[in-house]
Amino acid sequence: MILTPEIKSKKSLEPVEQQEVDALMAKIFKGQQDDYAWSPVDWYIWLRLDGVIVSILEIIERTVSVAGQPVPVGGIGGVGTDPTFRGRGFASQTMCAAIEHIHSQIEADFGLLICDNHTVSFYSVLGWEVINDPVYFDQPSGKVLNPGLTMVYALTRRPWPKGPVDFNGYPW
Repeated sequence: MILTPEIKSKKSLEPVEQQEVDALMAKIFKGQQDDYAWSPVDWYIWLRLDGVIVSILEIIERTVSVAGQPVPVGGIGGVGTDPTFRGRGFASQTMCAAIEHIHSQIEADFGLLICDNHTVSFYSVLGWEVINDPVYFDQPSGKVLNPGLTMVYALTRRPWPKGPVDFNGYPW
């Protein structure tokens, strides 16, 4: 089933939409421990089924540093689908819409995300690749090494540069 993705800037959300987003995120990520400070969201992409948001992700616009050089990216976080609607390709549809948005609207050459071992195969099937260099991000206590995996999606023929990555802020 193909649904039409909706793309909304965080600033343009109506209060009822923010309530829907918060409720779905709480349902998707229920029980997951959250020890990190996170970046504010710039964009949401979601899919509705019968008027209800069933799948969602967040995009953060950021310029990271790779080996000290600036690299504009569209950071993807908060990817999830209501457990009742999983297995229907909805998260893949939001990811495809996110890639198009990052390329055409944000005009970044790369998408970037953090994941864990059990989700890397989902992203790999969609064309994302693991970064093997160390990745750092800010926390209130200072810079920390990302304990998970970081993946990149090239939106042009430009290869991802080699070297340590600094998110230059909180993770997403």
